[in-house]
Amino acid sequence: MKKIIIIAFVILVAGAGVGSWWVYRQLQPVASAEEDSYVVVPDGATAGEVANTLEEEGVVPSETVFYFYTRYRGQTANIKSGFYRFGPNQTAAQVLEKLTRGQVQNKVVRIPSGADLGEISTVLAKNGFKRANIRTALNRDYQVRVLDFKPQRASLEGYLYPDTYHISANAQAADMVRMILKNTGKHLTSRLRSQWQAQGLSVHEGLTLSSIVQKEVAKPKQRAKVAQVFLDRLKNEQPLEADPTFQYAARKLGVEASPEVDSPYNTYQNTGLPPGPIASVTQDAMQAVAQPADTEYRFFVTGEEGVTRFAETRDQHQRYIQKYGVSGS
Repeated sequence: MKKIIIIAFVILVAGAGVGSWWVYRQLQPVASAEEDSYVVVPDGATAGEVANTLEEEGVVPSETVFYFYTRYRGQTANIKSGFYRFGPNQTAAQVLEKLTRGQVQNKVVRIPSGADLGEISTVLAKNGFKRANIRTALNRDYQVRVLDFKPQRASLEGYLYPDTYHISANAQAADMVRMILKNTGKHLTSRLRSQWQAQGLSVHEGLTLSSIVQKEVAKPKQRAKVAQVFLDRLKNEQPLEADPTFQYAARKLGVEASPEVDSPYNTYQNTGLPPGPIASVTQDAMQAVAQPADTEYRFFVTGEEGVTRFAETRDQHQRYIQKYGVSGS
């Protein structure tokens, strides 16, 4: 009996030692971290929510250990909101100190919805990034998951999610682009990708069609109907005849915009989807393609007043065009 008690005691002590070592390791820097990480702490965020974000962004190895460490230090109510930059070799103690001191570094950059890479470049330049660095940042490779869906030779067009970003005042253009790409990945959920797949679209194709829907109509409530019209045309191997595609092609070529522009992006001259997205895409435009409306509409036209009218027949569609004095799809 005495021998059993001794063995049990040894196991208990050994287990405690292993457990203590594991906790110690979770309070050290993330071993695989090689680059700075950027984290936004919103107003009113709980210590648990902050710990979760820190683990997701690779700042700490374990949200659970960091949370209980914060409680142990009596700092759960002292974390300050703002934008933080963390180096790859910071311990839990250093991370917590920065959060409780409020050592934030902020530059607010707003990427507008429906913007193409040229327009995004202008936004970045206006926010103090050097144009040469912007060009390099938009053409380099990044080790982020979202780019696994992008064809190798495709640009980042359509992969930069429109949002308001908080970034370090000392951050480089590549840091900004990396942050945007990570945000894009968060919006491309597995459910969304599965819904696109059910429509016969890859992720790249889903982004491409979503960008066209984004540019076609400004009102989110109309986008599911527009997506349905375009998906029907794709299934019937008909040209999409989307004005934003030849307008985008014309800007890239530096020529006057018309349906006759010679470009693979011009969906008046080519059937199927263009080679890639034409603009940044919001969540509602992505969702419109994932869950299109269930109607018999085959055409639509948007008047100068911004109202989109849908038609089931070409005759009805032509009457709308004549009445409101604009062209349509």
